[in-house]
Amino acid sequence: LIQYFHEKQKVDYLIFEIGMGHGFLMDDYIRTGNEENLRFFLEELKGTMAYSQEEYEFWQWLYEYNQQQPQKRKLHVLGLDIEFQANSSARGLSLLLDESVTPAQEIRPLIEKLKASDGEALGKLPKAMEQYPQEMQEAFGENFAWAQQYAKNITATVIRCARKQKMKSRRTGCGMMR
Repeated sequence: LIQYFHEKQKVDYLIFEIGMGHGFLMDDYIRTGNEENLRFFLEELKGTMAYSQEEYEFWQWLYEYNQQQPQKRKLHVLGLDIEFQANSSARGLSLLLDESVTPAQEIRPLIEKLKASDGEALGKLPKAMEQYPQEMQEAFGENFAWAQQYAKNITATVIRCARKQKMKSRRTGCGMMR
């Protein structure tokens, strides 16, 4: 189906029901083939229905298919859900950082946690975007707009988790916010 839409309908962007951070991570995987990112992503899915050999093989197929495409027709992955797996989401966001820039002192601890795939950093991202917009823009460079949207997604995740906890839901998917 993906192959049909890509080749016949010229669809180049694939939208998945995964968080934005996972989308960044898997977009990097299908472009670079970095197996470590694929394994990290799947490891975070342990205990879910998505943690399967089929999921692993699907992403491998997508990478291999993408490598056969001309540069201007490469596929891209976008995540369109709240962030459920914090560590791999942080890892995905860290891929947007401008590596040629040394982060400003005010945001350095946050950036280092993102680079270490530490999901605890995600809850601090929206506030850092608000308090240090110039420093964050420098850190993310040309990907700043994506980072801003990601911060909004984290805020949506926090709101959802607060509502779920208020309703005393047994399974909120909100482990990153505890």
